[in-house]
Amino acid sequence: MADRQIGMLAAYFREKYGIPPCPVIAFTGDNPSAFAGFESLLASVRGSAMVISLGTSDTVLSSLESYPYSADKHIVNESFMDGHVLQHPADPARYMAMLCYKNGSLAREHIRNNISTNNSSWDLFDAAAAEPAVPDNFGFFYLATEILPKAKGTYRFVRSSAGNLVSPRSGNRFAAATETAFDARVILESQVMSMYLDFTRKSRNLPAAIVVTGGASQNQV
Repeated sequence: MADRQIGMLAAYFREKYGIPPCPVIAFTGDNPSAFAGFESLLASVRGSAMVISLGTSDTVLSSLESYPYSADKHIVNESFMDGHVLQHPADPARYMAMLCYKNGSLAREHIRNNISTNNSSWDLFDAAAAEPAVPDNFGFFYLATEILPKAKGTYRFVRSSAGNLVSPRSGNRFAAATETAFDARVILESQVMSMYLDFTRKSRNLPAAIVVTGGASQNQV
């Protein structure tokens, strides 16, 4: 817990620096603190809230009623154990899932720069992202080696007449094609779907409320 005394200051520090005896209290980090704060504001859905921080990297924080890797739960494969499961910072009976994605705002800015003549404006990106979905287009944009999943590169797919996802350029599903305005919506959909799939590997209970914070949360799209 984030308020528990875990011991006393070691004699080494007291003797070397002249510090009087004092208790050492466990605290918590920035992400658990942020989650505890937001959850306290959502009393009606306490225990079923999710916080998504959109920044240079994206982070998903959510409460778990039970430990997802206990012996009575069958883990399908090791990839289901990706991400972090922490002790809830304010409730000893619960846990907290923390999913971190390295390719957050910088990846979105990369798409913005490639489809816009004015690299400092989000207007064209927002307009393209707000267009109706194109179900035959999908892709992943990992400019740096991603954490979830561990992958790197840009992968774009279209659905062939046979129903398979292939590269729009060559039929090689791992070949990258050039940027298009479709990328604005594709990157948002792929990032959100990654968050959804990774979280469902930790819990089958979907959140009743989602709070979006961080610099990119100012964008209404």
